[in-house]
Amino acid sequence: MKYHEMTVHRRAPLPACDLASVDGIPVTAAHRTLLDLGAVVRDAKVEIALDDALRRELTTLPQLRWHLGTTGGRGVRGTAALRRILEARLEDRGVCHSPLETMARRLFRNSGLPGPLKQYDVVEAGTHLGRLDFAYPQARVAVEVLGWKWHSGRQGWERDLRRRTLLESFGWMVLEFTWNGVMHHRDYVV
Repeated sequence: MKYHEMTVHRRAPLPACDLASVDGIPVTAAHRTLLDLGAVVRDAKVEIALDDALRRELTTLPQLRWHLGTTGGRGVRGTAALRRILEARLEDRGVCHSPLETMARRLFRNSGLPGPLKQYDVVEAGTHLGRLDFAYPQARVAVEVLGWKWHSGRQGWERDLRRRTLLESFGWMVLEFTWNGVMHHRDYVV
């Protein structure tokens, strides 16, 4: 039998606004969980969790800002990390749909590149060509980050080829990067 280690963190009793219930089981609310994560993991992991919570509508950016304003003062662990992430989001609108997209967005933001639009719908001559992970529409540059979940297998591969061909036929340059590129070949991606 294999055993897994677990670290348990205890806190003083939490206010009611920091609690939620899942199937009758009391849990910390998403905004509190993100704050607590900021104390124990790197910013990139907190940002991935933030995008997941936003995508699943477990919290909102205004709720997080309110929560930080009311309970995230000096000495509250995780506050600095969550503040850094939210500060970076002031001009960086939109939610990424995968951890790979979150990491690519962090790479673009930290590289000094102008921020691309996220989840950009391309419509040309009345035809919807597809939704891009990232786009610089004025330059007609599409940036796709290709993870195994959505882009593997014959159907995914053929769908990606059709969409890329369509986009290129309308003058778009399509740049495609994988997890390995985004995480380990950052200069190349930038």
